[in-house]
Amino acid sequence: MDSTVSTDQGGGVGWKKLSNTTNVYTGVTTRLITIYPDAVPSVATFKCVIKDTDSTSDTYNGTFYDTITFTDLSDPVQCTIVSSGGDTFVNGNGSTVLTARLFRGGSEIDSTSPYTYTYKWYKYDKNASLVTGWGGTTDYKTGKSVTVTAAQDVDVKATFRVEVE
Repeated sequence: MDSTVSTDQGGGVGWKKLSNTTNVYTGVTTRLITIYPDAVPSVATFKCVIKDTDSTSDTYNGTFYDTITFTDLSDPVQCTIVSSGGDTFVNGNGSTVLTARLFRGGSEIDSTSPYTYTYKWYKYDKNASLVTGWGGTTDYKTGKSVTVTAAQDVDVKATFRVEVE
């Protein structure tokens, strides 16, 4: 999965077609692929696309796929963002609560108040530019969770990032 891929390379938009790369992945056109640790900096999702080329098969020329996600649990602390209402607003309506969840060794940490870490949320506009002053007197909002509303926080598109200290 690669959000920078804007054309269909065989797996759909947002999916990078892999090529054999030493110490990253090998066997990308065979029935057995090897994924090395360098391919999974924290979390990585891979999609396998298979086309049936057996002309005697009932599914001849059919395309089938499946995905798998790997998580590198050796990182000291990993952060994921959970959205209470998905990632899409319709017709400028709706809201969601974004919550940062921290994991160490596969177990969630900092899940109850008072929180050990400080969370700073930044907003980027539809052009991927930082929205200055989004937090009022700062460029960020603080807290383990932040509420995002379609009417106030999203003009066509917005991206939210959290820094944990």
